[in-house]
Amino acid sequence: MHAASQEVVTSTGSVTAGYGLGAVSEGVAVHPSLAVLDCLGSDITRQTGLLTVTFL
Repeated sequence: MHAASQEVVTSTGSVTAGYGLGAVSEGVAVHPSLAVLDCLGSDITRQTGLLTVTFL
């Protein structure tokens, strides 16, 4: 989903190891949307943003 020039990605799954083993978790990542045409010819190797993980 794109909102206010940001891309929001959500995911849900089971914790398979470590803290919260067996719990269901939901992750929400928010980072700035990239202008694809402005990025042509550049060497973008990473993007930063916020990640929130919630154990349900």
